[in-house]
Amino acid sequence: SIPFIREEDVSPDNQTAALLRTQHELTLYGPESVRGSPRNYWNWYRTSLFWDECMEGLRFFFDEHQHTIVPRSDPEPIFPLWVESQRAKYLLQQDGVWSGLTIDQINALKEVKIAD
Repeated sequence: SIPFIREEDVSPDNQTAALLRTQHELTLYGPESVRGSPRNYWNWYRTSLFWDECMEGLRFFFDEHQHTIVPRSDPEPIFPLWVESQRAKYLLQQDGVWSGLTIDQINALKEVKIAD
């Protein structure tokens, strides 16, 4: 089993770093990882249910607010960080720097005007 960081183990000043670390662990490791070894990052990230669920949340947010600036006070604390991370990856990709996003992910982010 992979030791994920529990919220009660993190001081408030370290909480953002802990959430980012947990997000990173969720994208690198999955239930099928063997003895804690990382799964194939590319395949896990491309088919990540986590990414799809967050993207669906972003679509709902965009439909309601007509923008993608998710406040840090969102009830799901990792969601605003995920959106910021995807925005940064999208902008890198637009500048010609490979950021790990698939074509489908880029198109999904473009639909919600992540860079506007």
